[in-house]
Amino acid sequence: MLQLNKTTENLINWLLNNQYKAQYKWFLGLFYYYDIDTEDTEENSSKALKLFSRASEDNFSLAQIYLGKCYNDGEETEQSKYLAFTWYQKSVENGSILGQFYLGYCYEFGIGTKKNENKSVYWYQKAANNGNITAKLYLANCYRFGKGVKKDEVKAFNYYKSLARQKIADAQQQLGNYLYNGIGTEIDEVKALYWYKKAITNGNVIAKEIIKKYYNIKIKKNNLSLNYIILFFKSLHQLGLYFIGKILLMDTNFRKSFNYFQKAAEKENKFAQYILGDFYKNGNYVKKNIRKAFELYQKSAKQGYKYAQFQLGYYYDYGIGIDINRVKAFELYKLAAEKGHNIAQNNLGMLYLRGEGTEKDLNTAIYWFQKAAKNDESYAQNNLGLCYELGLGINKDEIKAFEYYKKSAENGNINAKFQLGYCYVSGVGTEVNKIRGFELYDEAAGNNNNNIQVINNEKIDTYLDKINHWYKKAAENDSSALYDLGMCYEFGKGVYQNEIRAFEFYKKSAHQGFNDAQCKLGYCYDHGIGVDINKEKAFEFYKLAAEKNNCEAQGSLALLYEQGEGTKKSIEAAIYWYKEAANNGCPEAKERLGILLKQGISQ
Repeated sequence: MLQLNKTTENLINWLLNNQYKAQYKWFLGLFYYYDIDTEDTEENSSKALKLFSRASEDNFSLAQIYLGKCYNDGEETEQSKYLAFTWYQKSVENGSILGQFYLGYCYEFGIGTKKNENKSVYWYQKAANNGNITAKLYLANCYRFGKGVKKDEVKAFNYYKSLARQKIADAQQQLGNYLYNGIGTEIDEVKALYWYKKAITNGNVIAKEIIKKYYNIKIKKNNLSLNYIILFFKSLHQLGLYFIGKILLMDTNFRKSFNYFQKAAEKENKFAQYILGDFYKNGNYVKKNIRKAFELYQKSAKQGYKYAQFQLGYYYDYGIGIDINRVKAFELYKLAAEKGHNIAQNNLGMLYLRGEGTEKDLNTAIYWFQKAAKNDESYAQNNLGLCYELGLGINKDEIKAFEYYKKSAENGNINAKFQLGYCYVSGVGTEVNKIRGFELYDEAAGNNNNNIQVINNEKIDTYLDKINHWYKKAAENDSSALYDLGMCYEFGKGVYQNEIRAFEFYKKSAHQGFNDAQCKLGYCYDHGIGVDINKEKAFEFYKLAAEKNNCEAQGSLALLYEQGEGTKKSIEAAIYWYKEAANNGCPEAKERLGILLKQGISQ
C-alpha cells in the first residue's frame, strides 16, 4: 500500500517495485519528468514518457494529460500538437477536470486543433465550474478581452478578486491593476497597493516593478544601516563569482564557468541566474532542461534584469517550459521594452497589433516597432514594412514599406527577404523586377539564420525550399501557392508566424476562386485570425466554399445559421447544411445534426 510519509528515495524504490496500478506508474513518471531525486538524469525524460504511456493505456486520466504534455513539448518523442490534443481529449472522456482546462487551452491557442474561442470558453467554464483555478484565471482573461464571450470587465474583476483571495499571485497582481486603474470597479490605489504587495509575497515577477513605477517606493541610499552594508558586500561577492564565470566562459571552459555561475546564482546574482538559464536552455555542459531554464530566468526576472524578463515573456508567449499566457508575456515584454530591450519592443508591438494579452492598439504597436527599428532590430523593420504596406495604424505607403523590408533584409531577416522579393515581383513600392525578386527568394531559401530557426522549436530549412517554390508560383497568380503561403505564415512553418500576412495570402487566393482558401478566409473572419471578427464576411465566404462541396465550410455555415450569426437564424438551413457536411464525411456535423433532430425540429 502506498504511503506518502516515506523519504523520497524510499518512495521511488517502493514505486519501482509496485507497478501494478496505473496511478503508481504515473506517480513514478512524475519523479522522472521533474528530475526529482532520481539518478541517470539523461534517461529521465524517456522513462517518464514510457511510464505515462503505460498508465495512459490503462485510461488513467492524469497520465493522459502528462503524455499530452510530452507530445506538446517534444519530450523524448517527435513533437505532435495533434497527439497532445488527442490525449487531452481522452483524459476528459475519463473524467479529468484538468483535461477540460487543457481542451480550452488548445482551442484558444490552436494547439493540435483549429482555434475556436467559443469552444475555448466552453471548456474553461466547465473546468472552472468543477473547481479548476487555472481555468478560472484564463476565463477571467477571456471576459477581460472579450475572447469567445462578450467583454465584461466586471466579471473579469470578480474572477480576479475571487482568485486573489485564494492566494493566486497572478490574480492578485491583476486585481491590483483593476483597482489602480478603476477597471470593472472604483479606483482605489490603497487597496491596489495591498494586492500588489500580496502578489510579490506569492512570487509574482511583475508586481514589484509596478509598485516602483506607480508608488515610487525605493530604498533610500542615505539609509546606510548595518543590514544595507552587509547586503552591499554580499553583492560584491556575488559579482566576483559571476565575473570569474564570465572570464572562464570567454575561454570556453564551460565546466568551470558553470560552477562559478552556479555559486553566484545560489547567492541570488541575477546575471548569473540568467546565464545559468542559458546553459540549461542550450544544453551547454549540462543536459538541456527547459523547465530548469524557465525557473532560473524567473528568478533573474524577479530582480528586474531586462534580458531575463524578455526571455520569460518569450517563454509565456510561445508556451516553452510553461503553458501559453499572453497576458504574462505582454507584461514581461513591456517591462523589458521600457528598459530598452529591442526584441521585447518588437514583440510587445506584435501583441498590440494582434490584440493578444492586451487591447488591440495599432498606434501603440507602431510606436514600439519604431523604437526597435531605430536600433536596427530586423523583425521590427519587417513589421513596420507590413504596417506601411497594408496601412495598419499608419497611412498606407508602399514606398516606405519597400524601404523597411529592404533594411530588414539587409539585416539578415529571412521573412523580409521573401517579402522584398515579393515587392519586386509584384511592383509594391518599386518597379517590377522579377529577376531580382526571384534572386531574393533564392537567397532567403539558402539562408541559414539561427535566430529564425528557434521559432516554434522547429528547424525551418526543410520548409524554405517549398516557400521559395510557392513564392515563385504565386508570381504566376497560382491560387494554390498563395493558399500554401498563407498556411506557412499562419502556423509559422519556415517563416516567423504572422497571421496578418497569412490572411492577405488567403484573401488573394480566395478572390481567385480557390475553394480551400474561401473556406479558410471565412474561418479567419469567423475567429479573428489576422483580421477583426466579422461574422457577415465569414458567412459570405463559407457559403462560397460550401456551395462547392467543401464539407468544413458546410459545417461552419450550418453553425452560423443555427446561432444566427452573420445571417438570419434558420434552423431549417442549419439542418440542410449539416446534412450536406455529414454526407461529405464531417463527424462534428453529423453530431450537431443528431442533436437538432433529437430536439424534435424537422424540415
